[in-house]
Amino acid sequence: MTAPPALPTLPGLSWSRHKKPGFSTRVASHISGREVRVALMSYPLYEFEAIYHGLASSLTAAFAGLGSSSLQSLMGFFMQMQGQANTFLYTDPDDSTITGGAIGTGDGTTQTFVIGRALGGWNEPVSWVTAVANVYLNGVLQSSGNWLFIAPNSIVFGSAPGAGVAITTDFTFAFQCRFLDDQMDFEEFMSSLWKLDSMKFRSITANTMPAAVPAPTVTGISPSSGSTSGGTSVTITGMFFGGATSVTIGGVACTGATVVNSTTITATTGANSAGVDNVVVITPAGTGAGVGLYTYSAWYTPYAIGSTLPLMFADPTTEGGTNHYIYNGTTYTSFSAWLTAVSGTFSRSSSKYITNSSGNLASISSGVLPFDYSPTSVGTSNGLLLEPASTNLLTYSQAIASWAGATGYGATPTNNAGIAPDGTNTATAVISTTANSQHFSAYVPLTCASGLSTTLSAYFKADGYSYGALAHYNGGSLQSAVINTATGAVTATFGSGFAATGVLLANGWVRLSLTFTTSYTTDYIYLGMSNVASPSFGGNSMPTFTGDGTSGVLAWGVQYEPLPFASSYIPTTSSTASRAADSLKIPWTSATATFIVKTINQTYAAGASVDLLATNTNSNGDQLLAMGSSTSLSTIDSSTTLTKTAAVTSWASSNITGVSGNSSGRALTANNETPAADSNPLFTATPSNIWLGGGNAAAPACGDISQFRAFNIAATSTQLQAQTNLA
Repeated sequence: MTAPPALPTLPGLSWSRHKKPGFSTRVASHISGREVRVALMSYPLYEFEAIYHGLASSLTAAFAGLGSSSLQSLMGFFMQMQGQANTFLYTDPDDSTITGGAIGTGDGTTQTFVIGRALGGWNEPVSWVTAVANVYLNGVLQSSGNWLFIAPNSIVFGSAPGAGVAITTDFTFAFQCRFLDDQMDFEEFMSSLWKLDSMKFRSITANTMPAAVPAPTVTGISPSSGSTSGGTSVTITGMFFGGATSVTIGGVACTGATVVNSTTITATTGANSAGVDNVVVITPAGTGAGVGLYTYSAWYTPYAIGSTLPLMFADPTTEGGTNHYIYNGTTYTSFSAWLTAVSGTFSRSSSKYITNSSGNLASISSGVLPFDYSPTSVGTSNGLLLEPASTNLLTYSQAIASWAGATGYGATPTNNAGIAPDGTNTATAVISTTANSQHFSAYVPLTCASGLSTTLSAYFKADGYSYGALAHYNGGSLQSAVINTATGAVTATFGSGFAATGVLLANGWVRLSLTFTTSYTTDYIYLGMSNVASPSFGGNSMPTFTGDGTSGVLAWGVQYEPLPFASSYIPTTSSTASRAADSLKIPWTSATATFIVKTINQTYAAGASVDLLATNTNSNGDQLLAMGSSTSLSTIDSSTTLTKTAAVTSWASSNITGVSGNSSGRALTANNETPAADSNPLFTATPSNIWLGGGNAAAPACGDISQFRAFNIAATSTQLQAQTNLA
């Protein structure tokens, strides 16, 4: 609604002024003397009379204090109103400002209120609010984003004030008026000096109906861009979203639209073509559109280096969902299809275990791509589990009661007594005796090689006692650790010169690993329990306590392998068993490249490194991109190693690493760190292949590869750093 013109404020206004509020009452008199009176007006009309004793007609300020052309201003305004015909605003100098004026009380439902003012004990709506400075609920100042003024005299709240909440405002107002005559008598009493002895006008009836809740307004969306595939979670902001029945972006309906409150909607975008689009919200009150607020872009667009898109992009965590795979501008719907398109190959000549989407360990056949899932966040994909070859030197890995020293050490094992991490009834229950002693089963002896970095691991679950214990004895060296089956935390150790780690899995299971260097060719394995987090250790380095004869732990998947970390489980029965290496080879024939590799839960030996990318040309183990245990990253050409040491003290569970270069220089970095760079070539000679996960290298990776990007340009250091900040 457009505000009417305002009566000019002129310096010649004189005393006295008149202001007469008036009502209309119908009176019916009866012969008996009784009267019936009916008020015809709920609120008064105000009649005003003003006098101007000085109006200047001169175009220059000839009369001090009167300004120039004040006559023309007032007379012209009267002409503009066409006498009595039109409405104007009059601001009473003594009656136009309200501070802390009460306008209503909330009931939890009503959103709109008429602004009024009080005169003593009288309350009436004001005719036209010229400005609202502040709004308060129970005395608390409200953000201007929580309310809206609608002319002539309504306040609309985005959310209805609660029941009993006092609503007050600071505002200024004017009276809507019309002149009472179609003529006006101006008198010139001196040359160029005029007066007006009487100018009368009357207010019109003030609006008493609250404004309707308006159509929604859409002011923002976050994030403001997303993939053409849809699936982006967005938060839409604005006002008057209550009762929203539709949310669309670029004409495509969002899913899961939830009205959080009258100013916020959360939703998930649908699939759409690339472009800049409007965000539209529809409510029973109407339609609101935020013009050009959201940009649909192809999912791969954010990964471009300048205007160069990745030549190759594979994100196996999206397999079976959004399927983010691209090669040379063409997208693919599976990793297998993408690998075929790039002429790559994958091989593994044995079965292996991965974590499936249900959180259980599962065996997959030889040659099957090892899609791996989080063991704790069930259903969350980690990517491809690429590992080196390994051998489990311990027999009867899940039948502990079949070990040569299974009994006689304060514990009684029973095979097939519980559900194992792979969902089968193959877990062994290891139950304490009532003796005050160590409580464990023993594997005696195990044949191994000396001088090798080795890892002993086992899965535990509470079965009366909440702590599993694992130990070994190799040539006079006793080393053991205790794990909390509820948290996966290592709570106690015995011995030195080894590392103990715990991992929390699904379904109440944990995995405890001990990594050490063997010094003899035989080893003795002890598996048992503890009744406390920090126990006393006995002669076999196992916890000592008085058992209750019924409590113990479930154990499964014991593994002894010549690797400096625990790899995926290798089951054994009466003989040892091996798992073949994963080999993922991708052709690459350019001396110029940028490679980005995102990893999850990579494992490596202390003081050593594992290869995330390897080539068939570089020396020193063919390392193209290697991840070290001391938060270092390295790449090697024919003679020189380039190393980047991160500012953090340890790698995160998920890391994004990158290397770029050509024949005259190279750079590498991780996790948005400033890159290290030198002038050595990226490749010793032009390669023919690269191995993702370092499958042909001396120290291949052991963990999940969750994303791979390859560009046929050499990114600058700034561009490379930015790439490692893109999840």
